[in-house]
Amino acid sequence: MAEKRRMTFVVTDNCISCKIPTAPDLHDWLALNAEYASVWPNIAIKRDQPADANAFDGEANKLARYFSPRPRLGD
Repeated sequence: MAEKRRMTFVVTDNCISCKIPTAPDLHDWLALNAEYASVWPNIAIKRDQPADANAFDGEANKLARYFSPRPRLGD
């Protein structure tokens, strides 16, 4: 039987371009996170949010506007 792995953080639309707490309804995001968790660097350290995080907070359609399959740097 395959080993089950747990995700430490689940990236949702509100997390695009920032690192802030994720929304409680995560079901729509699990497949996206599962796909990229194996290829993107791990986020293992909680850091302060980026300086421009408030400008993106609550913005609609961030996934469509800003998502890129190219990873940024890990920890």
